[in-house]
Amino acid sequence: MSLLQVHEPESEAEIVEIVKNAERLVIGDSWGYGILSPFRAHLAWIDRKQRIDSLRENYSPEFVNKHWSLENLEVGIEPECFEYQQLHLGRVNGVIDFSRANQTIRVKAGTGIARIQATLVEQGYCIPIPYRGSWVTDRSDEDYSRVVDNCNEALHQNVEWILANHSPVGIGETISLDAPHAFQSACGSWRDWVIGCKMVSADGTIVNSGSGVVKSVSGFDLHKLLIGARHTLGIISEVTLRVVPLGLVTQPVFTEGPLFPVTDRFWKTRVICHSVSTLQDFDDAIREYGDSLFCGVRESKMLWAFPEDPNFQPKRYFGDRVWRKSPRPEELEIYPQIQALMRRTKQLFDPTNKLNPGEFGFI
Repeated sequence: MSLLQVHEPESEAEIVEIVKNAERLVIGDSWGYGILSPFRAHLAWIDRKQRIDSLRENYSPEFVNKHWSLENLEVGIEPECFEYQQLHLGRVNGVIDFSRANQTIRVKAGTGIARIQATLVEQGYCIPIPYRGSWVTDRSDEDYSRVVDNCNEALHQNVEWILANHSPVGIGETISLDAPHAFQSACGSWRDWVIGCKMVSADGTIVNSGSGVVKSVSGFDLHKLLIGARHTLGIISEVTLRVVPLGLVTQPVFTEGPLFPVTDRFWKTRVICHSVSTLQDFDDAIREYGDSLFCGVRESKMLWAFPEDPNFQPKRYFGDRVWRKSPRPEELEIYPQIQALMRRTKQLFDPTNKLNPGEFGFI
């Protein structure tokens, strides 16, 4: 086995020690939204093997063979990769403080969205993202149902689907993925909301960036580099977010497609989220997706679709972004000039390629 150890630290100090002693560290889970690096492929194989072994151990062969095809019961050959360790941030969680005066909240990286929203709703604030409560990990929280109802009502989000925050992980990993969402035109993106971060660098140094106030001139916005970097530059351990009063969040205008509304299972299998740069491209993409279109938000220039063909190739536009499960390299095309900047940044922050190696494919 190439996986040497799985770490679940409970503090920032434990993260530091793990980073100092590791040679290669895979942080969290990309949930399929990215190039499947050799290490992610190996983790996926382990997960599949464990699920199939559990089926065979807990059910009779007759039951298993009746309800699962032979293809679904094949483990396959174990992928080869270098030895590595895995790090989960879920136990590094908790709300540190909330400032009504500054309209900010400071949380540990493993804190779930529902827990953050629970704290904010009590104070009349929220993070302006629609979400499905069933995908949030801290469901045992006694405030869970109230938070889901109150936040969705406050966001005027009363339909049975989700447009953002697909990942059942903590705020640190959500930010590291920088997934697009329907409220971007009205309320901004994660880059607008994150005003400060603490991170653990590749050599184990704790680095602070930003401040606890919305308007700040306290040095470089290093934390902006961490948004969407998938923990390749540093491990996010703490986040300060700008929050929004509940009454100020407005409902975006949706362009409904033939598949609107749709059931949960499609979100976990065939969903494509396509963000384009111009309104002309948005209108053209609406026509291109045709019967597979779920909906679009014209102000944000974003569309969601569920093509029947799993090998469907969306039409590409200059400066666009495509999000889908298990994407191909060409769907995550990053222009050469941007690739050069990303390689240089990685070399400066993580010269030994310790953190999430292979996460973007070309690094």
